[in-house]
Amino acid sequence: MKKLLLFGLVSITFFSIQAQYPELVKDIYPGSESGRPIFLTEYNDLLYFQATDTLYNWELWVTDGTESGTLLFKEIDPDPLDGSSPCIFTNLNGKLYFEANDGVHDMSLWMTDGTLGGTTIVKDSAQPEQMYYHIEVCHEKMYFNAKLDNNDKELWISDGTSDGTHILKQINPSGNGSNPNRLTDCDGILYFFAKHDMYGYEPWISDGTEEGTVLLKDINPGEGNSVANAYRPFFNYEDKVYFVAYDTIHGAEFWVTDGTTDGTVLLKDILPGKTGSYKYGNISFIVFDGYLYFNANDSIHGYELWRTDGTTNGTTMVEDLYPGEISAYPYQFTISNDKLYFVAETLDHGREIYCKASSSQNSIIVKDIVQGPESSYPSYLDEYNGFLYFKADDGTNGYELWVSDGTSAGTYKISPVGSSNYDPLEEFWGFTFYQDYVYFMANYDEHGAELHKLEVLTSIDEPLIHSISDFQLYPNPAQAHITLNFELKEVSYLGIYLNSLDGKEIQTLNESNYMAGEHKIQLSLPKNLPAGMYMVDIRANDWSHALMFIKK
Repeated sequence: MKKLLLFGLVSITFFSIQAQYPELVKDIYPGSESGRPIFLTEYNDLLYFQATDTLYNWELWVTDGTESGTLLFKEIDPDPLDGSSPCIFTNLNGKLYFEANDGVHDMSLWMTDGTLGGTTIVKDSAQPEQMYYHIEVCHEKMYFNAKLDNNDKELWISDGTSDGTHILKQINPSGNGSNPNRLTDCDGILYFFAKHDMYGYEPWISDGTEEGTVLLKDINPGEGNSVANAYRPFFNYEDKVYFVAYDTIHGAEFWVTDGTTDGTVLLKDILPGKTGSYKYGNISFIVFDGYLYFNANDSIHGYELWRTDGTTNGTTMVEDLYPGEISAYPYQFTISNDKLYFVAETLDHGREIYCKASSSQNSIIVKDIVQGPESSYPSYLDEYNGFLYFKADDGTNGYELWVSDGTSAGTYKISPVGSSNYDPLEEFWGFTFYQDYVYFMANYDEHGAELHKLEVLTSIDEPLIHSISDFQLYPNPAQAHITLNFELKEVSYLGIYLNSLDGKEIQTLNESNYMAGEHKIQLSLPKNLPAGMYMVDIRANDWSHALMFIKK
């Protein structure tokens, strides 16, 4: 980090992204209570979501991105104490489908065409099982786990009509239900795990017909289960499907299939023996630079970054990011500007975001948000228009919104001017990109957890746009307080810290967004601060500027 020691009036220039800051869309639940908007889904140029307010508990809402255009769409359950809890929104053939409870039919499949009259239950006997919060679209049909009349859970299919919504196949006819899960569309074929009394939980496939819904392979022979503890274990790569499965010989390992029983084989026994390389099922897949990247544990290096070209010999560890048996746990793989980004933990930097520019280059840290071995725990990594959006904790104010262009200098925390709440992104359900804005739930102030939006970034502005001029610190020498005078040409986020002369931070004096214009702020010094010489460190982006003063 560059430092300039300043003794008088100065002119300082800072790098910055566009001066955009989150804004409240609407205080859905007026006051300090939270509207908690979740499951935001775009349909017909609007965003539909679930929220609650003083009159309606967990109902269907809609927004066009404005305060006046954010309103209750329909009260599906008229009982204000219950609410319909609409969720799992799915676009199909010009309609928006979702699960909801109208107080009569339990959780069932619903649809809307964007009108109140066109918002209706599809079929009251189709009651999707919410355990996996998932409806999968495959060859223009919806597939989901739903209950039969006897409460057994089986695989259902729907074309969006009442007549076209029915059980696809009773996979486990003994009456215990197959409880299908991990439904994944792989190039027009549905892959999933399901239970059969003879086979246990095993991988199945479906082409959308009853006769075409068949057991792929009994990987763990007999009644034992091969399903691994991974949310979405199937991934399509180079005309084959890769997945994690378990057997008693190899444990949970990496398998590949061409869609046939004979063509379903163990790709590589990464960790020989019964333990398996996926003991905890912590797996992520992504295609990058011609390879399929994933995480695995060979017990020598812990969970690290691996890749495959589809062959046994071509399945290798890429990097030991955390040397030795300790795991880096790389996950949240994301592609931006033809580079691979992921979250991992290392000895020197803790858990932060890393970047891999090509398959032949080593990964590098994007930014050590919390300096040293401590972690910022970035999560919900998402990409839009060449920028990364995520939440992270820099150790000062809990989880907040961050953006990055993939460089350390271009990685920033963004919060509204005057935001006062600690950990504003504690309750968080991810980002939704809609009409050049990113929407998300946040609790920045006295309004509770509500819907906010941020104009998406398009560039890092150059030349440098944040300038401070005529910067003054007084009185000098000081006793109990110091005052800073400065002028900003743009809205800026500044951190102001009290440091010893050797650069060791003593106390955070102030961290806040400042509007453009002149500012005069008074800062209190620690009561027991000994007399001597100190520095006030002013930080913005990757610049740190220090003013020296004397404490009497």
